[in-house]
Amino acid sequence: KSAAWSEKCPSGLVSDCIHTTCSTGAELHCVDGLCTCNSPQRKCITRDDCLAITDWNCREQDRHCVDNLCVCGRI
Repeated sequence: KSAAWSEKCPSGLVSDCIHTTCSTGAELHCVDGLCTCNSPQRKCITRDDCLAITDWNCREQDRHCVDNLCVCGRI
């Protein structure tokens, strides 16, 4: 099994996320103590909605649907 690593943001602030960078058009957020990137323009109901996006610089294995927004990150 492979392990996924996500940078932590224990204070709940994105200023903790010094090693996490987001692709163009995505915003850096601290969600549940982890640094993650999402794009408000990329709404979703299921992960398949995120997988169908063709103009997004995010690997398929890093695409997730969280709170109806596509998120790029290792969860």
